[in-house]
Amino acid sequence: KLFPYVKEAAVYKCPSDNSKGGNGPRIRSFSMNSLVGDPGQALDQFNPNYVQVFKMTQFARPADTFVFLEEHPDTIHFGLFANFWDDNFWTALPASYHNRSANLHFADGHVESRHWACADTGRPAVKGGAGVPFVPKSATDWDWLKQRAGVRKQ
Repeated sequence: KLFPYVKEAAVYKCPSDNSKGGNGPRIRSFSMNSLVGDPGQALDQFNPNYVQVFKMTQFARPADTFVFLEEHPDTIHFGLFANFWDDNFWTALPASYHNRSANLHFADGHVESRHWACADTGRPAVKGGAGVPFVPKSATDWDWLKQRAGVRKQ
């Protein structure tokens, strides 16, 4: 949905992402938070207890809600970064291209680089490196990302 506004494909791929897909180098490293925008048929599929944001005015905490993040090459199958936030296990894993860190873009426009505190979050960006699904050994990174994914419905 962004392509009509940002037609340069290179902006969707981190220069540090050297992973390869089945057909050669990957064309994208970033995924969109599944709780932001219109997920189509996936609406309420992953997190029915969380607010789906469709407009900027609906963000409860724009400075604390990520819109895009770098995703591990094993789990970047579709454009949404989706975990079951109530279940505490990784099905999609953030990337760790930058020495166990990933870049996240927030709704207010700022970007943060997050160094993963837990070794099992910062898994190597190689085929089979994600090993999902798995329960994190420590919830530190899981909780940090969950708090920035969205807000629960009231």
